[in-house]
Amino acid sequence: MIKITMQVEGMHCGMCETHVNDVVRRVNGVQKGKVVPHKGNHRGGRRRRRRYRPYQGRNSASRLRSRRNQERAIRKAGNIFAEGVRVMFTVRKFEERDVPACAMCFYESFFDCPLTDNDRQFLRDYAQVLAEKCSFTYVAESNGQVVGFIMGHFKKDFNKALAKQHEVKPHYRVWLRCFFKFAFGGYRMSAPFKAQFDDFFRQAKENGKDTPLACDCELMALCSRKDFRKGLGTALWETFKARCADSGVKTVRVFTNTTATYTFYERRGFQLVWGKPYSFGGTGKSLVYEYKL
Repeated sequence: MIKITMQVEGMHCGMCETHVNDVVRRVNGVQKGKVVPHKGNHRGGRRRRRRYRPYQGRNSASRLRSRRNQERAIRKAGNIFAEGVRVMFTVRKFEERDVPACAMCFYESFFDCPLTDNDRQFLRDYAQVLAEKCSFTYVAESNGQVVGFIMGHFKKDFNKALAKQHEVKPHYRVWLRCFFKFAFGGYRMSAPFKAQFDDFFRQAKENGKDTPLACDCELMALCSRKDFRKGLGTALWETFKARCADSGVKTVRVFTNTTATYTFYERRGFQLVWGKPYSFGGTGKSLVYEYKL
């Protein structure tokens, strides 16, 4: 976690502190915020607090200064946090050598059982096929280690030329190998991992023909290692959003469910446009979120 300390001037009472604290917490990526008064402000003595308080509700000039200070606090917190994320993570385009690391990011995002060598081989093939079928993929590095990735796919109705382009060279032999070995049990996955993957695959199959994913670009996957999740999703999403903006994308949609971390998208401005209970039973729901650039 990145800890940021900054100075905000112009707070005269506890209401000012509370309001500034609230608006700073709304900055994307901020997990926790706390206002700590310094010496010389209203916390210095009871008489000063009584003297300032009666004039806060009636002095329009004071309210205006307070509002401007709050706006500056938001901009300053956002800029400092974004700079800290860039220092902590390096986001770049996916390369073939990243497949094993991306497989582990995928594993830690959805599974928690022990892995065998056969399980790892399947995860590597699955991650490679997923990256090659998408239009573009970005990975995030920390100290030279890939700790997360994000994948996007342009829709044909938006731009046929972009939809046909794939930044990762497809290896069709790997596609066929993955399909047939998975269909006929050739991977010989361990029982715990197979049970968890069957649950994941059952939820993914809820994305059917009636799922409203009509948009310019679909966010296909966002995964990360467990120990690197503070700020990592924000760094990947900001890169994804910039790529979409450069390509002229106006709408982004993502298919997810209540089992996954759908609140991540809500905190970044996505709007829920569709929800449907699982067809196989249970208490979960499939969800589609939309973001407008």
